[in-house]
Amino acid sequence: QGMVAGFIIEQMKITNSEITTALFPFLETQDKTLHEKVCNWLGGTEKNKDGRIDFSCYESVLREKKENPPQGLIRYMYGRNPQNAMVTVARVYGKDVPESEVAMKAKSGVKESVEYFSARPEWWAHLYVATMMEKEPYLRTPELIKKLENDTDPLVREKVSKMKFNLEPSK
Repeated sequence: QGMVAGFIIEQMKITNSEITTALFPFLETQDKTLHEKVCNWLGGTEKNKDGRIDFSCYESVLREKKENPPQGLIRYMYGRNPQNAMVTVARVYGKDVPESEVAMKAKSGVKESVEYFSARPEWWAHLYVATMMEKEPYLRTPELIKKLENDTDPLVREKVSKMKFNLEPSK
């Protein structure tokens, strides 16, 4: 029974691109079970030949919606693999930023990459920093949180707000 969907997709020759495009709106759902299923389906479409996560399949969607970035997709990508997400998003939104520099800095040590990207002005770099701070609480410093609080990107502000809430003492 669990293989029926895969069989139908194969028989109808539905492409990964068509699957992902149909699933993107569901990344915004509040239904946790549905959201988990959508993430599982997407996860099955984004592996490269080496079995590593490759978000390049989402670049065309990001480019199409460049003026109004798809928040659910970006949130999903950064949650799944912050380094790969940042490199992919930087290819689309990073003006005059060499991809090799972003990739190299993302692969450096966590603390070093957070320091480097927190000094950059772009929202996608700050989202990486906020995501890493969320995953690794030892990276949270009052200075970094203050800096990210001033970012205008809604996803960055959302992450910082959650971190600040979790830092406040219980009453």
